[in-house]
Amino acid sequence: MFRTLTPIFSIIIALAVFFTFTRPTIDTIRAFQNEASDYQEAADKATEYNQLLQSYITTKNSFGARELERLESLVPYSVDEVRLLVDLEDIVRRHGMVIGDVSVEAGVPVDLERSKDSAKLTFENDFDYSDISLDLIGTYEQFKQVLADIEQSLVLIEVVDLSFQVTEINLQNYNLTLRAYALASTE
Repeated sequence: MFRTLTPIFSIIIALAVFFTFTRPTIDTIRAFQNEASDYQEAADKATEYNQLLQSYITTKNSFGARELERLESLVPYSVDEVRLLVDLEDIVRRHGMVIGDVSVEAGVPVDLERSKDSAKLTFENDFDYSDISLDLIGTYEQFKQVLADIEQSLVLIEVVDLSFQVTEINLQNYNLTLRAYALASTE
């Protein structure tokens, strides 16, 4: 009887040890292995992003001072609303239009998501912007010339809203809202 009970008790003890000690230890080891694999994947991605950043820095450093100055004028690090308003006023007056009300409203950062084909990165808060609303009075031909000059300016400006009122005389009232972009502050 002792010969038949010994193997049964041994199997029961082995199963008890397996389910109480070995199995939880194996599960803990697997969890640590998964966590280590996640950390390794994160480290690989960090290395990839650092290489991409280094290539961007190398590209930026390859630009000359004049090219960087031109790039800064296209997308500055901050929107200089006063300078922009002076430039817009010069453009409008050059074409014989009259400026009415002017308002400036600073916006929140704009989120841009690059497509998966380009850099495989999502850039958050890429740009700050300011909206500038102008009321203009003039003819349609003058207004077209003003828009053409705004289009040719070096500052990155987008027309976000345009409304107008037609009057019986040759002059129209235009309400133009422009958005000027700048690189987002990294603070």
